[in-house]
Amino acid sequence: MVKDDIIKVDDGCIVGRGAHAIVYKVQHNGLALAVKKIVFRGQDNKRLEIMKREVETLYMIKHINLVSILGYSVAKDYGLIFTRYMEKGSLHDILHRNIPSPAWNVRLKIAHGIAQGLKYLHYDCDPPIVHRDIKPQNILLDAEMEPHISDFGTANIRNLAEDSYTHSDFPWQKLSARIAGTAGYMAPECAYATEPSRTFDVYSYGVVLLELITRKKSVS
Repeated sequence: MVKDDIIKVDDGCIVGRGAHAIVYKVQHNGLALAVKKIVFRGQDNKRLEIMKREVETLYMIKHINLVSILGYSVAKDYGLIFTRYMEKGSLHDILHRNIPSPAWNVRLKIAHGIAQGLKYLHYDCDPPIVHRDIKPQNILLDAEMEPHISDFGTANIRNLAEDSYTHSDFPWQKLSARIAGTAGYMAPECAYATEPSRTFDVYSYGVVLLELITRKKSVS
């Protein structure tokens, strides 16, 4: 397990900021790592719950089109999640920033990879997982432009919702189900459904496909 006492995360380069975390690029033993730092202090444990859910989920999954966890560390006021650094950034970066537009065969590869990652989550995982926040910012691209779905802090593990999944390494209480997602990518039924469904992710994937084809943002 990679530990934060080995790596000086704050000396790294900030490569991303989200609602709940800052992501750094750091070097460790010649390997480029992405380190997500989640600060808990003053957040009423909401961010701690998000980190717990993400770590729990990442240790359950293994697929070429999903981000893989390398380790994690929890201190009093913050937590760190270590993953492989993705050289090409996010799908949002390549579609909407000053980077040449990817060729159509590359876009097809990206679309296919995202679909394969979702298929694994929905049908090959036991228990199945609903991501609940599929969007270009959460699709990371490696040097070969292979997509990797990331950010599982709001993922719904079906048996966890029923309190029937346990893991001795993660004795964390069941997290409450709540509306999750990003405006412009959320399925309409998210507002009234009593339980997360695979259709949430399928709808979001359709929006991402339109954005991939048109290079127009879902929300301005």
